[in-house]
Amino acid sequence: GRTALERPAPRPGEPREEGYAPRVPDFGLSRLRLDDAPLVLEPGGPEILLCVEGEAELGAGGGVLRLRRGESAFIRADAGRVVLRGPGLAFRAYLPEAAGPEGA
Repeated sequence: GRTALERPAPRPGEPREEGYAPRVPDFGLSRLRLDDAPLVLEPGGPEILLCVEGEAELGAGGGVLRLRRGESAFIRADAGRVVLRGPGLAFRAYLPEAAGPEGA
């Protein structure tokens, strides 16, 4: 049965993203293990990315933003395709209904 405590589960087709399943329409959280290979997100709504270990490089709309441990970034709903690279560990907060099929 369902308990109050849950571990994250890998996103189908992308094992570097593990999602928590809060089962609410207005909040989603996933853990991203970033390396040199691109991890692609296509947000359908606003998102927040928090780097907790190493570094995270975000590329979207021709711009690049580098986050170090403890830094965060807001990703606008109209950002389009976002490409992430590491090496680092980050958490992604998002709207599950807006995330589309790639959302955790």
